[in-house]
Amino acid sequence: MLILNETIEELRKLELHDQGINRIDFDFSKREITISFSVYEESASDHVGLIYEFSDVRSLIISQVDLKTFLDLEIHSHEVIARPEGDYSFRLEMLQGIGDPSSVIFFLFGQCRKL
Repeated sequence: MLILNETIEELRKLELHDQGINRIDFDFSKREITISFSVYEESASDHVGLIYEFSDVRSLIISQVDLKTFLDLEIHSHEVIARPEGDYSFRLEMLQGIGDPSSVIFFLFGQCRKL
């Protein structure tokens, strides 16, 4: 459980505002979601890819996704909350562009690991 807690804390502390989303993969048969972010790292003066895999996923909700603009999504905000039931919720709000509505991905998960 220590590794899970460390991964959750690292994910919570990430500064993802205005960062890019490289990829979101849904594996419904395994109940997994993998999200790849592109985060600017000042020490490297470049973008670094981070990949997180969420497992034991349930209650997936996706709102306002327009596939025409899905390619250029930027992160507006994210939130990870520990629930009393022993699992977690993850909410990722993405911006599609000026004047376009934001998109939100929300799901519950039991495990998370950084790949």
